[in-house]
Amino acid sequence: MSHRPSGSRRTGVASLATLAAAAALSVATPAVLTGTAQASEGHRGASSFVSGVNRGLHPTVGTSVSQPDVATSPVDGTVYIADMEGNQVVAVAPDGTQTTVGSELSSPHGVIVDSVGNVYVADSGNNRVVEVTTDGTQTTVPATGLTYPIGIDVDADGNLFIGDNLNSRVVELAPDGTQTTLPFDGGLVYPNGLTIDDQGDVFTTSFGNGQVLELTPDGTQTTVGSGLSCPTGLSLDAAGDAFIADPCAGRVVEVAADGTQTTVPTSGLGAPIDTAVDAAGNLYVVDLTGGGTVKVAPDGTQTPVAGVGGYGVDVFDSALAAAQTVSFTSDAPTGAVPGDDYTVSATGGDSGNPVTFSTQSGSVCTVDDQGDGSADVSLDHTGDCVIDADQTGSKGYAPADQAHQTVSVGQLVQSIAFTSAAPGDALPGDDYTVSASGGDSGNPVTFSTQSGGVCTVDDQGDGSADVSLDHAGECVIDADQLGAGDYAAAEQSHQKVTVGQLAQQVTFTSAPGTVRTGDHYTATATGGDSGNPVTFAVAPESAGSCTVSPTGQVHFLHAKPCSVVASQAGDLDYADASTVQRVHVLRAPQVVRFTSKAPRHATVGATYHAAATGNPVGRPVRLSVIGPCSIDRHGLVRFTHRGTCSVYARQAGTADYKSGHAKQVITVTSAGHGRGAVHLGTALLG
Repeated sequence: MSHRPSGSRRTGVASLATLAAAAALSVATPAVLTGTAQASEGHRGASSFVSGVNRGLHPTVGTSVSQPDVATSPVDGTVYIADMEGNQVVAVAPDGTQTTVGSELSSPHGVIVDSVGNVYVADSGNNRVVEVTTDGTQTTVPATGLTYPIGIDVDADGNLFIGDNLNSRVVELAPDGTQTTLPFDGGLVYPNGLTIDDQGDVFTTSFGNGQVLELTPDGTQTTVGSGLSCPTGLSLDAAGDAFIADPCAGRVVEVAADGTQTTVPTSGLGAPIDTAVDAAGNLYVVDLTGGGTVKVAPDGTQTPVAGVGGYGVDVFDSALAAAQTVSFTSDAPTGAVPGDDYTVSATGGDSGNPVTFSTQSGSVCTVDDQGDGSADVSLDHTGDCVIDADQTGSKGYAPADQAHQTVSVGQLVQSIAFTSAAPGDALPGDDYTVSASGGDSGNPVTFSTQSGGVCTVDDQGDGSADVSLDHAGECVIDADQLGAGDYAAAEQSHQKVTVGQLAQQVTFTSAPGTVRTGDHYTATATGGDSGNPVTFAVAPESAGSCTVSPTGQVHFLHAKPCSVVASQAGDLDYADASTVQRVHVLRAPQVVRFTSKAPRHATVGATYHAAATGNPVGRPVRLSVIGPCSIDRHGLVRFTHRGTCSVYARQAGTADYKSGHAKQVITVTSAGHGRGAVHLGTALLG
């Protein structure tokens, strides 16, 4: 049963005779009293009307006309009234403001409004159905052969149903333009009201025989309600209850889903001709005979909507439409950079309208909608590209809430490549021009260094720098490039220049001449620019052959080569230096001297004790004689005959000293001879 309170039919508005006469007249002239097929947005699962503009399902014919006074984007509660006598459709906003919809209409009888505010009018006098979009554009639906159409509605698949009144038929116009007639049997006479439920069942009022017919998709036909006089307008609420305008009886009949039939209490209405129901259960009734249009609340309270009456009524209520949800089916790319492309896709609700894509991030990306639920996205610049996904509504479906997908577009990578090669064998005081290329940000590569103790870098601002190599060490040149816009700063690159030490030269300024064992020599030398003193030492191979003091005092110990090393220590910028002076050392002579004096008067038989000395570090001095004399091991010389006695003192040579000797010559005479020995002296023999 309905949630509405039931009550007795209102009386006293118009005589039954008057309505009966009108009903009789309508058989001959249906335009006098016919009912509009009001497709309620409150029926079970509210049908979806999708216009040719919304879905491109129904091609339009005739001229499109823009109406500047059309109420666009209506608010909930806006009531649309088909004012057939005024040849107009009136939109009444909740605040009472009235505007007109459509143009060049003739006796409009039926009106419906979809969930986005598009209005569809059965322009009965022009034998056509027109659509007026929210921007005021009016087009004609391409149904053919219509004669005084009244009832209109559309199902979830976009099929348009038209009550073709004077042809006593219901026409179905498919999205591809195919037109068929529904298989109602002969009981359908002058169809007026028309609506489709969410099962696809078609409900229509058969004005000529007082019936309401229901036709299921499989062709089964049944009758709804009973005892009706001349049913016209028809609507369904969310529970499936039917509200049938029965103007000849001056009433609105409610037939619950379980078949229970009651009369809705109204007042002040002479011939209620059409009904509509909103999501809150409010019933809207338009009166044909001057009662205007009223709203009946669920508690029975009746309030006027407008003084305008007519033949058809509908109400805009976005809550009647089924919700739609947009879901992205493509994943936002990760690691995206400018220049990348991405195909975005999404699914939506059951209105059948495609999901469309756009963006407010025009500085970051562009979106080219393909019209098939996908779009080509060009990621042009760095930033967040927010892709907006929308799906329009239809009569039974509300527009989906806008969904968003964010693609983070990162910066492009820049890399630095040195275009100059680091110099080899670099020394303090050298200069070097470094250069490098970078990425496409347009910023120059700049140079610096943290090796301030080794080099200085003077950036030129043009991708090069002058490098002064000041001291020995490692000069690390840092190269950087700033980012800009779509380009990130480049990772710092480095080039190393190894700066070696300057050479020093040590030169001997002294020469020893001829050198023998035991000699001394003062070595002198000059060095390089480190400023450190030159010092002297004996080369390892000459150890023991000679000695050298740090200041250059050389003592030659043996008759062997003596290598004297002169060295100068380096510093930060100068390397150590050294040189060698090689001296050939000769053997020194040995001097042998007699320490005994030869006798002045040597006679035969006399003796003489000979003695001599030589080099104290050499071998022993040995004595020997030649002539009329002899000598023992103690040096005692005996004169044995007359003649000349030669006494020799000899010292053998060594590795360091030559041999040496001396000689005494003594003349020996006979004993008692008047003269003594003659001493000829000593001789040093080299």
